[in-house]
Amino acid sequence: MSKQKINKNYEIENLTKEGKKIRTIGKQIGNKLNEEVGFNFMNGGCYLFAKTIKDILDKKGKETEYIAIGREYIEENGVPVADVLDHIVVKVKEKEEEIYIDADGIATKENLEEKIIYCDGILNPVIKNNLTEEEIETKINSLKNTKTAKILEKELKKLYKKENKTKKMKNF
Repeated sequence: MSKQKINKNYEIENLTKEGKKIRTIGKQIGNKLNEEVGFNFMNGGCYLFAKTIKDILDKKGKETEYIAIGREYIEENGVPVADVLDHIVVKVKEKEEEIYIDADGIATKENLEEKIIYCDGILNPVIKNNLTEEEIETKINSLKNTKTAKILEKELKKLYKKENKTKKMKNF
């Protein structure tokens, strides 16, 4: 069952209550990050968002893993030259299905692939499973900004605690 759709303006629309909430949180904290450090989750900070979400869900006993969407550049002679990561999300085993979480909300694998193709313009995305933090950090430069990571972690945890108190995310 689809969790997201792309509207005629190529914007992501979440079809689940949990996905809408994650997108709202992503926008709120993303705007704060943009003001303080000059980027947000959809232009360089996707791993920071994924890392924080993964940490929270791991502590709740959920089965999670990092998924990277990237590209392989091919030289004229057919040899792969560089391996580029464009986006990092968290895959969660939820009941009988797998869901993918990023600052845009909750998606199925098909939703995620559609977003990468139509919204990000990556025509032949390469999906990489089970990446370690070390593998990701060697390929993404923006991770070295510890000020950004601390702001993000503090804001997400504050929102997560607030949500837990009101039990709005009981199914998440």
